[in-house]
Amino acid sequence: MALTFDPLWLSASVLAVSVFALLYLKRRRNALPLPPGPPGWPIIGNVFDYPQGDLAEGLFELHKRYGPLVHLSVFGKSTISIGSYEAACDLLDKRSANYSDRPTLLIGELTDIYHWNFPLMSYGPGWRARRRILHHELLPDSITKYRHYQLHVTHGLLRNLLASPKEFKEHLQRTFSAVALLIAYGLEPQGDDDKYIGMLHELNVIGANLCVPGKYLVESLPILQYLPSWFPGAGFKRHIAPMKRRMREITSGLWQAGKQHLEEGAENDSVLATIVRKAANLGKDAAAEEEAMGAGIATTIYTAGGDTTANAALVFFLAMALYPEVQKKAQEELDRVVGPTRLPDFTDRDSLPYVNALVKEVLRWHVGTPTSLPHSSIKDDVYNGYFIPGGSIVLPNLWGFAKDPEIYPEPRRFNPDRFHKDGRINEDVRDPATIIFGFGRRVCPGQHMATASLFITCASVLHAFTITPPLDERGKPVPMEAKFVNNSITSEPEKFDCEIRPRSPEKALLIEQLVD
Repeated sequence: MALTFDPLWLSASVLAVSVFALLYLKRRRNALPLPPGPPGWPIIGNVFDYPQGDLAEGLFELHKRYGPLVHLSVFGKSTISIGSYEAACDLLDKRSANYSDRPTLLIGELTDIYHWNFPLMSYGPGWRARRRILHHELLPDSITKYRHYQLHVTHGLLRNLLASPKEFKEHLQRTFSAVALLIAYGLEPQGDDDKYIGMLHELNVIGANLCVPGKYLVESLPILQYLPSWFPGAGFKRHIAPMKRRMREITSGLWQAGKQHLEEGAENDSVLATIVRKAANLGKDAAAEEEAMGAGIATTIYTAGGDTTANAALVFFLAMALYPEVQKKAQEELDRVVGPTRLPDFTDRDSLPYVNALVKEVLRWHVGTPTSLPHSSIKDDVYNGYFIPGGSIVLPNLWGFAKDPEIYPEPRRFNPDRFHKDGRINEDVRDPATIIFGFGRRVCPGQHMATASLFITCASVLHAFTITPPLDERGKPVPMEAKFVNNSITSEPEKFDCEIRPRSPEKALLIEQLVD
């Protein structure tokens, strides 16, 4: 008598064995320890262990106690702080497919913030499509077409510094806003109160107000999103509705203004121009989708790049006032290479290794985003024997990496010589660009644009001006310190004053005679 097997029975058996195996493996995997960290309390976890004030420095101290990975939990949600550059590379670079997500912010989805600030988007097809466009536009070879924009606004900065040096911070903010507006839309700001820059600033303010952690109860009770706005606890809907509408008005209005400028015959090399020309060769629906993505990409250029580069330039002014010997050394190189009859250009960049080293040290000395935008793990992982749950918030401590005394001796001292050796850039020292612009698939695509803008700003200002500490009423230098203000994600210098004077009457004349 031949044995027969019921296919249904066989399938059920295979399924049962598979489920058992998966449960066994999951149980075994979960038996691995979490990364070390403070023990915490039942239910609330590490609420009281989270560093207050300076998050990056606080986490840095925890890493001294617990090692390169630190686990913190709040109400069951895991946060993994990475305190080692090598561990960040292992996880965020080598395993980027698992660590390229972002924590989901429900209020962001409800207000469509991700439409105009795609770096906050979850990892997926929409993010990849936008990233692909922006990455292509900001490749090292591609950004050369924006150099005339960068030179134009830098020369404007020099004129403004000559006319009203006390307002240097406002001049820097307007300068890098103008660069972003020109590159994104091909629109040139008209005066100090340009309406387009005002719209972009308003967009940033709305986004920052919406994204305050814990501000909206719906983040903790998602069911509230499905209730009518008159229901207790759902009144947030009335609050966010006009902000959502205004954000759409701004992104659409800026895009249409750029398109109109282009259609009126303006020749420009903006990102908008590239996308509009490409969309013109597509079908109606595909063209509409391409331009919708373009509107969000354009605003991202400003929101992700304008303020951060202006902040780095502000750090440069602070460092020059504090370290006159560095300023003098850079000026000696500029005098030798550029000479007395003109201002620096991008063609001088390769011949100015010390100025390039100075730019690297600006980026390292003060990291504008100390813990970067948070990553999120997509699925469970194991690293060096530790279990990392899927859905964990993952924070690389960029500030800590840049202050590693084994890589950067005397890390709190501003010292470009660490990147300069034998008249050239010292390739043996870790480039801070590999730290501050992020990791893996989330690395900032605008890094080459940012460093180019910072180079031409630093070189031009140092060639034309001398920066010193402010003077008191008796004409004596006022003592200065490097102090910084930390916000939820960003950090910037505390308000400071400095003296900015032309290096000579000839330098002042060079600026006055500038013609763009």
